[in-house]
Amino acid sequence: MEPSPVLFSRVFSDLSIRHLSPLSGGSINNAYQVVLEDDSELFVKHNTIKDKEGMFLAEAEGLKLLKKAGANCPDVIAVHEIEDEQFLVLSYHPPKGANKQQWKDAGEMLAKLHKTRHGKFGLNHDNFMGSLSQVNFETDSFSEFFVNCRLLPQVKMARDQSKLNAAHSRHFDLLFEKLESLIPQEKPSLVHGDLWMGNFHETAQGVMLIDPAIAFSHREVDLAMTRMFGSPPEDFYESYYSEFPLEAGFEERTSLFNLYPLLIHLNLFGELYLAQIEKSIKRFVI
Repeated sequence: MEPSPVLFSRVFSDLSIRHLSPLSGGSINNAYQVVLEDDSELFVKHNTIKDKEGMFLAEAEGLKLLKKAGANCPDVIAVHEIEDEQFLVLSYHPPKGANKQQWKDAGEMLAKLHKTRHGKFGLNHDNFMGSLSQVNFETDSFSEFFVNCRLLPQVKMARDQSKLNAAHSRHFDLLFEKLESLIPQEKPSLVHGDLWMGNFHETAQGVMLIDPAIAFSHREVDLAMTRMFGSPPEDFYESYYSEFPLEAGFEERTSLFNLYPLLIHLNLFGELYLAQIEKSIKRFVI
């Protein structure tokens, strides 16, 4: 559903729009490049509020927190909720392939982001992963946070939709019991939370982080997801590890952390992802 010109004029009530161009690439929101009369450019995301109330407010808060922690992100210009529609207005950065040094800088940036610590796992507000709500109550242990705020809500949703069966649920219960022993103990780190390759935005200003689903979590959730659908160049990882080395065994843990985004994809897009979930969980419980 595209917004009406009247709604766009209300979003930019103090500015004159010279040109409006739809942009492709997103599967959840409409996206537009807006050129103003002074030739400045903005990026606008649009969606309805139904079932996604507060989605852009949470995204804006995530971008601001990432930027405050030193991440390279678009600037948040404004968030508008008008009638039953919502708009997020950001600075516009057209895509441009990143060079070797920019990917090195991105690795260092992520490592420094992960050094932003907190006393609890979780967050003081809920947000979204894709178009699904993501609960973020605070806990003392990562295993408690990962089970109750990440895996269990998605397992329940999948069971309710008959995308997982009773045997799958038993396997997840076994995993939950073992989780504490499978993951290195670390202090909570500020994470992007949805760091697949599509959310590394390569621009002339370097590699930017977009579309966050932030929390204070285990930093390996970000690194694991970078390997889920393609991956950054090795320069990125070398730079990260030089700045903030990982505990041994990370490669084996990637499939454990990626159970969460796989469950998200199962619930959003269907059983194409079930075989990957079954394969991953069997590595740890069978």
